[in-house]
Amino acid sequence: GETARVAGEPYKTIVAQLNDMWGTNFKVYESLSSGSPHARNGGCIFYNQKFLDNLFQQWMRIDDPDTVRPMLYAIFAHEIGHLAHSDFDPANENVPVKNKELAADQFAGYSLERMGIRRLDPVEVTRYYQLTGDDFVGHSSGHGNGDERTTAFQDGWHRAEIGLSEQGTQPAGGLGEP
Repeated sequence: GETARVAGEPYKTIVAQLNDMWGTNFKVYESLSSGSPHARNGGCIFYNQKFLDNLFQQWMRIDDPDTVRPMLYAIFAHEIGHLAHSDFDPANENVPVKNKELAADQFAGYSLERMGIRRLDPVEVTRYYQLTGDDFVGHSSGHGNGDERTTAFQDGWHRAEIGLSEQGTQPAGGLGEP
């Protein structure tokens, strides 16, 4: 029910590469509504170009494409994490939103390490999570604060780095920064 059009580049390619890695077939569309990237029931991911431009250029002050591209992989891997974890399934409706969000952040870290994306600045990751988490809105939005989100991302990265499964009860922390 969201008004959208066919995704452009590099978003289409990023999602295709993530789908290839995970063996999934999620679709990506450019939303005509302003708002942050998000996933929807049915296997669809939406982004708004103006929102992403503002996020990187005005909020984060990043204009280097070599810095933006890894962040885009992290953002879209997070959204695929929601779909891969079946977050919209009625059986998961009682799982707290914060748990789902942090699990999607962990999925993103895991995905980026598996893809060999090494040019990801931990400071930029933390700043992104501060801008899209509870720190920015000043109250609990259910996403977790920047530190929690960064820790989840790093845990996913470390899990992949040492060969653990993407999800599990054993934390992988303490192995350094991605």
